[in-house]
Amino acid sequence: MDRHVAAYRDEWRAVLDDPAALARFEPHVAGVEFLEQGRGRAAVLADGTEAALFRDGDGEVYAVGNRDPFSGADVIANGIMGSRDGVPVVVSPLHRHEFDLRTGACLDDPAVSLPVLPVPTARP
Repeated sequence: MDRHVAAYRDEWRAVLDDPAALARFEPHVAGVEFLEQGRGRAAVLADGTEAALFRDGDGEVYAVGNRDPFSGADVIANGIMGSRDGVPVVVSPLHRHEFDLRTGACLDDPAVSLPVLPVPTARP
């Protein structure tokens, strides 16, 4: 078994060391069509930050920063999606603050907001 693991490591090391070979690999990004309605999913962006993606019952997709501005934890994607006075919101799972998914504004503290991110499109 050790021989197989070593061969695998050697093969990948060769790919990582060769820019032309590495260029053949494309990161897999699932399209928004895979989002479940009413549930959030986290996605890691190219710069290493996280986005929280949500799809509502009408199929509208929202993307906001995943970092809770009150706690500093990347948990917004685990929040509960709903609406408040017709506004689509996500409720942070830690401190129960509500954020408008369209604008990122905190409905409980207007001085705080989540970044609103461009919604990725489905891949061809």
